[in-house]
Amino acid sequence: MWVILALPFAKILATSLSIGSGGSGGIFGPGMFIGALLGAGIWRLLEPIAPGVPSDPSPFVIVAMMALFGSTARAPLAVMLMVAEMTDSLAMLAPAMLAIGLATLIVGDRSIYSSQLRNRSESPAHRFRFALPLMNAIPAGDAARSPRVVLDPNQTVKAARTRLEATGVPGAPVVDKRGSLRGSVDLVALVAADQAAKVGDLALDRTFVSADDSLDDVLGVLADGHQSWVPVVANDRLTGILSTRDVVAAYRGALAANVRQVSSVGSTGTLLEAEIGPTSALAGKPVSETAWPRESVLVSVMRGEKVIVPRGNVVLEAGDHLTVFTAPAAREALHTLLASRIATEAEAS
Repeated sequence: MWVILALPFAKILATSLSIGSGGSGGIFGPGMFIGALLGAGIWRLLEPIAPGVPSDPSPFVIVAMMALFGSTARAPLAVMLMVAEMTDSLAMLAPAMLAIGLATLIVGDRSIYSSQLRNRSESPAHRFRFALPLMNAIPAGDAARSPRVVLDPNQTVKAARTRLEATGVPGAPVVDKRGSLRGSVDLVALVAADQAAKVGDLALDRTFVSADDSLDDVLGVLADGHQSWVPVVANDRLTGILSTRDVVAAYRGALAANVRQVSSVGSTGTLLEAEIGPTSALAGKPVSETAWPRESVLVSVMRGEKVIVPRGNVVLEAGDHLTVFTAPAAREALHTLLASRIATEAEAS
């Protein structure tokens, strides 16, 4: 019993010395090992005196292992799923959920990973979505445009190459007679291929986005694939294509009316996004001196590619993109404020 009780602390010391001194090592393995030993120690203490404790320590080992690592790594949901995977049964899921939930409450916001962020809004990878939520509200199908060239899979590579070179486009989608997307090819691939071969016989790129995907999903696909454009598909049929320029144009068009609803947050309020024009009454004013409606909150200020936390001393400038949360009762007043303009001399006279 004393060995089982002493081993977790010995493992903690050994892991701390190994990683703290710059040595090679991970956290997952030691975390699971320490949790397993703690569970075995608890079982060893309770088994002789507590009624109903099983003679097999396996349930205590598994639950304690998951509770310790799930709470210290701030990954409780993922670890709950691991319980079912490891045991190949759902019998341990309920006690594991209870143990992991209690352990997470005890640990709080602390994490064993020093670089772990609190939420997605603090991540550079997701900051764009939180700064420009309107991008997440515009479907790709609404922004798609008709392609200048559409290739038939039965065309020869030479004929397809000639069309692309004559049109001056880097690539084109390949669509069969039923209108279904077969893939897409670029001019570089056509130049390197057998000129007498059929386009449909090439290893076509099957990357595409759905018409229901949002514009920020489209940007993610373009960035991940290092592509300049991507086909847009609805019900397996080509509806258009989108490039980075098309995404930016669609976003600017959505802001043309200055104030647009981004999304509804249940029945409590709405996120609105607005752009400060050069004649807006908000331009040049600090956030703290702006008469915001009582039931509205300025969430973020996007200036160029920089996200600014809207503190009271931040001075708003023309061209800033604002994201504001407002309750239904304050929505009309917020629209009036965002649309307000500086009176010119002609208007004053």
